[in-house]
Amino acid sequence: MVISLVQILLTKKYFMETIRIHPKSIKIISEYQCYPIWLSDIKEIGEICDTISDNDIKKELSEWLPNIKTEWLSISTSLIKQINEWDAIYQSLFIDTNYEFNFTFKSKEQELQFYEEKQEIIGKLKIEMPNTTIYV
Repeated sequence: MVISLVQILLTKKYFMETIRIHPKSIKIISEYQCYPIWLSDIKEIGEICDTISDNDIKKELSEWLPNIKTEWLSISTSLIKQINEWDAIYQSLFIDTNYEFNFTFKSKEQELQFYEEKQEIIGKLKIEMPNTTIYV
């Protein structure tokens, strides 16, 4: 059987979208144009990459680490959605043009709500990932 380049790329895309990891520790950090989940143990990054047999996927994965997609965590889809929506709010706070780079909450209320939701997310992560240490 001949496997086409499209099939290979789709398989790799599927793998990158369906990978699930169980990190020992993570950091929740909002950062401009980054995912909000970070692996905090450099040794663990190597261990995760070592579990991947396909060198192209391993290379692609290692380029993302330590910043990882929320979808790669072994958590519920509802929590993944909540984290991604929370991060989208953060990303929307930036003005990035050729003339200006700025970050601001629209109000103190919005800022308070943002950090309250972060605490809620951390609580849910602790429940869904009881063996993972979560840093903020």
